[in-house]
Amino acid sequence: MAIKVKCQLLGTAIALASMKKSVRLAVKKAEEGVKEATMFLEGEVKESIAGNRIEPESVDTGQLLNSVTGVAKGEVGKVFSNVKHATYMEYGTSKVPARSHFRNSLKRNKTKIQKLIKDKVKEVQK
Repeated sequence: MAIKVKCQLLGTAIALASMKKSVRLAVKKAEEGVKEATMFLEGEVKESIAGNRIEPESVDTGQLLNSVTGVAKGEVGKVFSNVKHATYMEYGTSKVPARSHFRNSLKRNKTKIQKLIKDKVKEVQK
């Protein structure tokens, strides 16, 4: 003789809906953190170019400084310059030493950038 037992977990649909909502909110907060971190890094690169960090000042006409832009979309943030000589300044040439404003700013602030994003995501847990 076989006995059949049927179990039904009550509230699973509500729990799953709540979890999905929390995940959506965490993603939204992460995206906000990426935007905040991107704007922070943009400012740090500009400060570096202006000579307010360890790298030598790289302002002659102000074109490079004014061209630095930060763009955040979703989970990706980019800080860049679209002026031709930005690459030469960053990596140097056979005649001009590198002034790595972008790479050094990122390296110097990596922990802070990570913290900005983590802190935003932690807001979901509050």
